[in-house]
Amino acid sequence: MKQDLLLVTAIMCIALVSSMFLSEYGLNAEFSATTAPNLLAISGLVESPINLTYASLWSLPLLSEVATLQCIGNGQGGPSVTYNWTGVPLFRLLSMAKVVPGAYREVIFNATDGFSSSILLAEAMDPTTILGLMANGTDLGQVGGFGGGYRIILPGRWGYKWVSNVKAIIIVDYDYKGTYERNGLSDEATRPNSIMYPTVPAVEDFTAGENEQYTIQALTNSHIESYNYSLGRLISFGISGLEEASSYFYVKFPKALMSSPHQAYADHRPVKQDRTETDDNVYFVFTFPNSTSIIEIAHMSISAAASKTVVGQGYRLSANCTVRNEGDVSEAFNIAVYANSTPIASEVLTLNSGESSTFILTWNTVGFPYGKYDISALTNASQGGTGEQYDTYIDGTVLVTIAGDVNGDFKVDLYDTVSVCVVYGSKHGEPAYVSNCDINGDDKTNLYDAVIACGNYGQTIP
Repeated sequence: MKQDLLLVTAIMCIALVSSMFLSEYGLNAEFSATTAPNLLAISGLVESPINLTYASLWSLPLLSEVATLQCIGNGQGGPSVTYNWTGVPLFRLLSMAKVVPGAYREVIFNATDGFSSSILLAEAMDPTTILGLMANGTDLGQVGGFGGGYRIILPGRWGYKWVSNVKAIIIVDYDYKGTYERNGLSDEATRPNSIMYPTVPAVEDFTAGENEQYTIQALTNSHIESYNYSLGRLISFGISGLEEASSYFYVKFPKALMSSPHQAYADHRPVKQDRTETDDNVYFVFTFPNSTSIIEIAHMSISAAASKTVVGQGYRLSANCTVRNEGDVSEAFNIAVYANSTPIASEVLTLNSGESSTFILTWNTVGFPYGKYDISALTNASQGGTGEQYDTYIDGTVLVTIAGDVNGDFKVDLYDTVSVCVVYGSKHGEPAYVSNCDINGDDKTNLYDAVIACGNYGQTIP
């Protein structure tokens, strides 16, 4: 009788542990090795909600790391596996979706079977947090018991944080409680005495600031040959590229280290970066040409404001450009303004510390093909003993199109001619004035603009 009781107890314990293991690891029967992974949605407090397919995830840069997935069991640790996991860094996905800045951000992971958990945005932006696609070089759909879904890899955390079969990632501004957290388990889920292995590519740490009290983290599929930090304004990395056409770069630095805002450069030319902020840190993610030899993150001291967002090919566009000397000494600024990579204006200014100056530049679009152009202002401060620094401001997009196309749809139609007529007679500074309807750029909308629009009526760009 006693032996039977022990046997029943043992079976119940095994069943309980197995149930916890399967639930926590997300190893349910819904997915098999032949089941196609689900579409992954990223939404919530983001500027650009996205849906990602299995193929699109595989097209992104991947990271590999050795980490142990362990069930929490009775709090002392249960069954575990240690694999070499490969997947997409979560920072890449969140940067693509563009998390809306705010005082508090949490990232929720929802599974297909209703299981969920969450982590803070700062933890999600850590380069070791990845959306797993493979284990030990094998697709997760072919790894026994892991199903065909995506898995969140969180080194150093208990298994209930490693949500599997993820179907949705949602950014929120409140403290979310997941499946296990609602039952009293901790939000942090820190696994004691866990070993953190290096990633491939490697995450590199650099020190900065007075007494080197700050840490800057960088990750790239290129090679970092050198590093320099100076004056609370400039972080620079010497790069040797790969054979691929482009490389990616991730850099994290404390807000306290460098004042905001900032801009990224590849060989002193501004690049579009995805910027994410938490309470303490700033994260930049961007791509750059393979030929790049230096990457820089610099404090901006220049701004530009274009007069319109649409300009007819062959006509002029004006913009106000303001430069401020953020340094401690007088400096000479060589200013260049670009439409994409083509210089369109330049100026030389000498400014005292804290002094600013504004000038008006003109872009003549003669010879520029139809299309979208990023207008950026680049300044090179090379005097005053502070060393060479590069700052910029990207002012958004200007569309070069058919003269008379005031709404930027690459055709001149009734909408455009009516728009000009509605504001006919208005001048710059008046409430009715619309800059895009001032086709010839003389600060007023009159007969000349109406004639241009009517003269090109019916024209389209294929």
